[in-house]
Amino acid sequence: KGAATASSVSAITAGTAGNVRIDQTDGGALTVTSATTTDGTLDVSVTAGGALTVDAATIGGAGRDIDLDTVGGGNITLGALTTAANASAADVIVDSSAAILDDDLQSTIVRADDLDFDAQGAIGATGSGDIDTDAVTAELSALAAGGIYVTEVDGITLDDVDTLNGNIVVTAGGDMIATDVIAGAAGAGDGNVTLRTLEAGNITIDAVIAQDDTVTIDAFGSLNDDAAADGLDIQAATVDLDAGTGIGATTAVELEATALSADSASGNIDIDSTAVTGVTVTTLTTGIGTITLDQTGNQTLAIDYSETVKGGITVNNTGADLTVTEMTAGGDLANISLATITTGSVLIDRIAAEEDSVTITAAAAGTGSIEESAVDAAADIIAGTIDLDAPNGIGALNSIEMVGGTTIDADTTAAAAHIALSNVSDRDTTLQAISTTGADANITIAQAGSGTLNAASAITTTDGDIAITSADSDIQLTTVTAG
Repeated sequence: KGAATASSVSAITAGTAGNVRIDQTDGGALTVTSATTTDGTLDVSVTAGGALTVDAATIGGAGRDIDLDTVGGGNITLGALTTAANASAADVIVDSSAAILDDDLQSTIVRADDLDFDAQGAIGATGSGDIDTDAVTAELSALAAGGIYVTEVDGITLDDVDTLNGNIVVTAGGDMIATDVIAGAAGAGDGNVTLRTLEAGNITIDAVIAQDDTVTIDAFGSLNDDAAADGLDIQAATVDLDAGTGIGATTAVELEATALSADSASGNIDIDSTAVTGVTVTTLTTGIGTITLDQTGNQTLAIDYSETVKGGITVNNTGADLTVTEMTAGGDLANISLATITTGSVLIDRIAAEEDSVTITAAAAGTGSIEESAVDAAADIIAGTIDLDAPNGIGALNSIEMVGGTTIDADTTAAAAHIALSNVSDRDTTLQAISTTGADANITIAQAGSGTLNAASAITTTDGDIAITSADSDIQLTTVTAG
């Protein structure tokens, strides 16, 4: 047991089955330069506001812990702390009445089976001040104002990591499991979460929360839900997801956000959005892989940019409008499907699936329509097969401009639910069922390019006019009925 008035203690060694305990009670700072046990614990306590620094400690024995604490306002600074080969429930337990700090040396690492840190301030700092660790699991709590900054050598499970008012930044060199990570409380500006794996490692998430703030997750490998049916994986105002080999590819990522971006170098993306306000997706991209985004909550969904190098894209929004500014599905058999469910219109600017299909469905109930989101002369849809269904009109306000359509199907049901389409194609175009069944609902189709316009099925209105024109080639009609 160390003297109560010591300012530093060095080269303490306990023999076989011997523990080391040091109590500093006079309020002065204490530095433990070196402490070693063969099969025993290290327990250091500093009271009356004194700070504690442990430069180096090596503790042997299964289940033998390092336990450090300060009382009355002293920081704890960590150097190279090692328990028995990171295994056998040998933990590092740190309870600071102020902050828990790193010694600013990247070469000194805290090694343990489990890290259990509680601080009345920050845990680590940005840059070289992050806590360097080699642990299996971690429970880290900043109980007063201050962030948490940790860099893990390999994989880690974040069992319980939280701040009262501060950012959380955890970087790992292997797989990361985020079981329970919460930055701040409700209210903007009291804490963001950043999780990332570098050079190797997947990220699996269960609950990551930065209410009214930002969650950023960057996985070198894949980013997935933990597959437990226990609610949302991510809650934040802004969510930015990046991965190397897929996002939600094994189990969809469930999230709540106002602003979202999700980008993967390759692999599938599958996201379920539970919206409490309108959602804007800035980017939604992958390489070789598919994209699926399903939103519920009766809120608008706007997608600024979405693309695959090779793969299809499916987006569904329940209960409100869906707006897509630019979307491209690359490669063969890469189709695009856009739909609103229950109610809501689909507004488009540029949707491209080249030789493949674009299917757009506005909800059958309510006043759903398919319209341009921006009135211009540029193509709204570029695809081979185009299937459009909406109760309240397709291009009724401004004609839907298409390029490359070889098979076109369009149907509306409501009164004054006009269909207005223009298509440019140098290949023959087949009109499948084109119909309006509501009162005073017209059909207008304009074709340009060298391809012949063929009507393979009936083109009908129940109560409306039909106008079909081709600027550059023939028109072949089967049955045209204007009611």
